[in-house]
Amino acid sequence: QSIRESNTPTTVAMAMTSGSKDVAAPDVELDEVGPSGIYLVEDNTPTSDRGWELQVEALKARGITKGLTGGELLEMLSTDDSNITIVDVRETASYERGTIRGAISVPLFRLITGWTPFKAARRAQFALFGQVGTEYNPDFLRDFNAKVGPYRDNLLVFVDDNAVGTLTPSQFFPNGKCCHSLMACYLTGIKGFADCKMNHIDGGLQGWVQAGGGLVPPEDF
Repeated sequence: QSIRESNTPTTVAMAMTSGSKDVAAPDVELDEVGPSGIYLVEDNTPTSDRGWELQVEALKARGITKGLTGGELLEMLSTDDSNITIVDVRETASYERGTIRGAISVPLFRLITGWTPFKAARRAQFALFGQVGTEYNPDFLRDFNAKVGPYRDNLLVFVDDNAVGTLTPSQFFPNGKCCHSLMACYLTGIKGFADCKMNHIDGGLQGWVQAGGGLVPPEDF
């Protein structure tokens, strides 16, 4: 079967396997959490300037210095001897509307649940900007381990819908720009997957589509 006809998660390529070595069980519990339940980076929220700077340092220390373009991923997917697993970290509803063929859904965030005063206030904050409120998905690490763990020897490529998320520095953003796909790279890396080859798609799904990549509903693969 070709990659595009396969019913298994997309695997594309780079002969970057870790071999048959013993791997410690991933840690699915967060060490530090903020009031919203999201992980902290040395007491900083991951989207703060300092929190993002620390994550970028950690990613670069693991060799993740530049994202893949949509065109680069398309070219990699065209080879039959590749091993890549695509991980879609968007909310479930977005994934179900269309994703890269074979992508595994592991949402980093979910719609806000419950009606505590704090969560009601967060909903109101989002509503001010015409957005639907989301929160960190507390099952993310557990779901990632269960769904993606079997493919840890592949190159793991994370994707979200952030068109500007990148590790590439610019004049006003020396550390690039934060996005969910890179946050997922960081978090899974410190929680048992540091030995895995990872990257993300610069430009998110928009970059993939602009490069000629298609989106399909998950029931079609």
